[in-house]
Amino acid sequence: RETFSDLFLERFAQPWTEWSEARGWQTRTQAHGSPAHLLDVYGAADIPETEFLGGQILPSPGLREGAGPAEPPVSLVWRCASSPAHVLGKRLV
Repeated sequence: RETFSDLFLERFAQPWTEWSEARGWQTRTQAHGSPAHLLDVYGAADIPETEFLGGQILPSPGLREGAGPAEPPVSLVWRCASSPAHVLGKRLV
């Protein structure tokens, strides 16, 4: 798994960001679910991002929910995007 993680980072995530920056573009990554080390992949992007909007479930009139119980989002996922951004001095998350 470590080898695959290294290959994913070195042969895809970092070259993709370098290629984009050479064209004046910025990359955005939602690395959760990635087969590589999440913090490394989030850090390789110009703008690490996540999808969760808040720490609690927001009621939505007319929204049909699944059969399972609703669970609040896990804030640790937010930290996976913000931690590498903070450590690497990235202003946008």
